[in-house]
Amino acid sequence: VKVICGNNKIVDGIIGIKAHHLTLIEERSKVVGIDKIYIDIGCANRDEVLNTGIDIGSPIVYNKDFFNNGPIVFSPALDNRGGCLILLELLRRLSDKNLNCSLALVATVLEEYNLRGVLPAAREIDPDFAIALDVAISCDTPDLDKTEIRLGKGPVVSRYSFHGRGTLGGVIPNPKLLKFVEDTALRANIHIQKNVFYGGLTDASFLFLENKGIPAIELGFPARYTHSTYEACNINDVEALIILLEKLILNTDSTIDFSRG
Repeated sequence: VKVICGNNKIVDGIIGIKAHHLTLIEERSKVVGIDKIYIDIGCANRDEVLNTGIDIGSPIVYNKDFFNNGPIVFSPALDNRGGCLILLELLRRLSDKNLNCSLALVATVLEEYNLRGVLPAAREIDPDFAIALDVAISCDTPDLDKTEIRLGKGPVVSRYSFHGRGTLGGVIPNPKLLKFVEDTALRANIHIQKNVFYGGLTDASFLFLENKGIPAIELGFPARYTHSTYEACNINDVEALIILLEKLILNTDSTIDFSRG
């Protein structure tokens, strides 16, 4: 891992664990709790640690690494670096286009902290509608069968999502916006995966409470091993999602109506 110091210095370390030879049998099948985890940077005491520039609360990130097997990409934080890639590529592809709408692309932070990144942006921009880009949980590994979402089968359109744990947030997409997305995908011959998901939320989850109620929908690309050290996705799904978004934007003009009723 890498520890980020206040002076922008990076200190390398590893997450330490008890030596296997000294681990009790009943401990070997248990995951170590976060309150028991420590990082070894090769220092002998507190003063040596502080002298490196590390302080209480210094951020820690996994080492950067990236590899692929054909179209399958493995990397830390594909959730949601993949979404950032999509925004940047959209900017590139639309840079020479004459749009019939005003487009705002927002890369948010702190989604996991009560969505505090997206809500101020939504209040300031006050969009006619919003599309949240995120990962969709792929269930194509031997240990998962909760949904039929698969890598390589196309972008995902969420028809219903609900967090269900603590924050009672989720998205039932605006019906007119949902039809607009699915009709656009059909005309463009883009195969989409339809999803109903319980157990997560996105930046769209509370947009319905902002301003006059912002119509919103969640689109995503399938990903494996989300919220773990390395995640996996199929770059073809990402490319198809970019194409779908580009067509949605180019087909948006003042005649589009996502009002209730």
